[in-house]
Amino acid sequence: MKILPSGINGLDSVLNGGFNHPSTVLVAGTAGAGKTTFVMQSIVNAAKNGETCLFISAISEPVAMM
Repeated sequence: MKILPSGINGLDSVLNGGFNHPSTVLVAGTAGAGKTTFVMQSIVNAAKNGETCLFISAISEPVAMM
């Protein structure tokens, strides 16, 4: 199985190198916990490595969506 690094060294070491690829990842947590920052950092890292990414937020206000 291919491994896709998250770009966060500490997390990648816990995940044995990164996320399984392909995979679907659900990120959940309390408000202000850094979920969006974490996901965006991981997506930017994946995109830099030539991967196609999709970010879906079920809680963002329509005005905040791009």
